[in-house]
Amino acid sequence: MDFVKNLLIYMALTLTTSLQAAPTPGTPPAETPYVSSAVEELPGDNEGTRIVGSYVVTPGPVTPTPLPTITPNIAYTTLAVNSRGEDVRRLQSRLVELGYLQGNVDGAYGYQTRNAVMLFQEVNGLQKDGVAGRSTLTRLYEDPDVIPNPAVITPSPEPTSTPDAEGIIPVPEDPVSGWLPEEKAKVMLNGYMQTVPETGKAPRVWKRGGSIIVSLSDLFSALEMDVTATGGKSMAFTWADYAVNAVMSPALSEDREDDDPSFAQLYDVTVDGQSVELSQGDLMYEDGQWYATTDFLFKTVHATGRWDEEEKTLMLVIQDKALYMSVD
Repeated sequence: MDFVKNLLIYMALTLTTSLQAAPTPGTPPAETPYVSSAVEELPGDNEGTRIVGSYVVTPGPVTPTPLPTITPNIAYTTLAVNSRGEDVRRLQSRLVELGYLQGNVDGAYGYQTRNAVMLFQEVNGLQKDGVAGRSTLTRLYEDPDVIPNPAVITPSPEPTSTPDAEGIIPVPEDPVSGWLPEEKAKVMLNGYMQTVPETGKAPRVWKRGGSIIVSLSDLFSALEMDVTATGGKSMAFTWADYAVNAVMSPALSEDREDDDPSFAQLYDVTVDGQSVELSQGDLMYEDGQWYATTDFLFKTVHATGRWDEEEKTLMLVIQDKALYMSVD
């Protein structure tokens, strides 16, 4: 009997000791920290947030590209290819003023006007579709921050000399004496530097007032172009599929000696059989060499370009006629 009583007392004491050593209910035991030797990258969430390890890294704010804020004027009528009238004439005049159009202001919305509108839209951050809609016309006419064509070289100033009895504007006996040669100038055409094989140098370039003059003879030689010429009276060539013909105006060739430089040269120029209006001195022939202003290139082969004063480089771009005239 005593043995059973002592056994029960022993078991009670053992149970009491076990309960006192156990952790308090509801308090989980502490875990041993786990230290990783590498940073674990997990896929981003749907918001584009990148998760690195157990930390969420949110990208900083991105400054959006500013869009034109000028409100389109609903009073403007949309103009496109085949549109005609005074609205088109006003559009063309404004494009000429900003340097995007070198063609005639004739009130007919053709492919040349369309290409000028597309270039304007591209430069001014608009949808480039060649259609002069309300947004395009509002920016063209009303935006004080409208951007002119950055590729345009300042056109030649109008002659200021007094015409002689025949209406011809005289120039000094040595026409190039009034030109400022650009030493070590370079000419880049469609991204390629041009070199005259005979000299190993770039085509010669001059400044005359606000215009740029380039030696056509040098440029033709660098491009290995075939040119038909009769002294200084005529010249014909094909460039970028444009057929260009120039003949000295009859008023200048009558009763004049071939070597008489006492007048400003004026040529009747046609491109693909269509007459092109040039100013006196845009095309010149002196001492067996042909010279031309950049206006001549703009009006005949639809060149675009600019003079980089820092690099002393005349940069020209001339597209093939088919590409220039293409709709798309």
